Amino acid sequence: MKAQLVAASDPGDEISVEGDNIVWQLNQREVEETGLPIDACIQNTATGKYIGEDSSNLNTVDEALTCNIYEENGKVYVKMPNNNRHLHIGSGGRFSRGDATALKFFEVVAPTVEHGSYVGTLVKYPKTGVPYAIAAEKSGKTYLLTNKVYKAGEGDDQRLEGQEVTVNDNTVSFTDDNLIWTLKEREPGDPSFFSSFMGSMRYYNNSIEGDVSVSNSKIVQALMVYIYPDRITLKMKNYGESGTFGNITINKDLAAYTVYREVRNANGALTAIKGVTTENKMGKADGRVYDLTGRQVTRPTRGVYVMNGRKVVL
Repeated sequence: MKAQLVAASDPGDEISVEGDNIVWQLNQREVEETGLPIDACIQNTATGKYIGEDSSNLNTVDEALTCNIYEENGKVYVKMPNNNRHLHIGSGGRFSRGDATALKFFEVVAPTVEHGSYVGTLVKYPKTGVPYAIAAEKSGKTYLLTNKVYKAGEGDDQRLEGQEVTVNDNTVSFTDDNLIWTLKEREPGDPSFFSSFMGSMRYYNNSIEGDVSVSNSKIVQALMVYIYPDRITLKMKNYGESGTFGNITINKDLAAYTVYREVRNANGALTAIKGVTTENKMGKADGRVYDLTGRQVTRPTRGVYVMNGRKVVL
């Protein structure tokens, strides 16, 4: 390669050259819009459950947990909720939580008479509101993430099964809807949600014996109660040490216990008190009867009421 020296007496002077082999054009590279990162809940079409974790390993859960889906060097990764672990593929094509694994998203179209199966087409970057088959490669093979648990409850051995598929012209085909996942934005919190701290347990020297204080507690567990309109969830949170002590295993991340039932307050269908009746109004010696919320009752039944400023039992 040769260089040609051209003289110019002033920085503003023009120069002339012969031939176009030394003329270069500078083009600005367009920055590709990836739409990432996004925070989304990854929901399974067949079960309605979401990608999440329990005290063992990767699993599908009822709660809509938010994953972080981001791009790095043209590859897409999914960071799990609540920690720095990622959606990972391991031996046997099974998915777990672990080191970051590059994932592929195949946008899914419904089965047709012609194909008789779901068809997924590879997209470069996923977006919310679209159904995908989520794939990863291991040992030269491609596996789709399923909702089936492998070795449930067996600690780090627990996984979600992968189903091996063949990729042809950036498409995959399959018949089971348990391979389809939708990225959904997390819905705003339920306004009727209520949480309460119920109490804590502290262990000195990892034992229930001996005096305990804030400074010498090694294992600290707190019971939290989360109340929704359709369920009550009990969740133990461990703020101290974890591991196995004297054949007793203390988990850092404890599985929640959920009871599904309709939850109402003491006033039945009452959702809000629009006004408050003052004590003076309730205390008038007018013979009127009020319930304990200050509402006038025209036909009282058995119960406790307020009459002439005093509580009475009918």
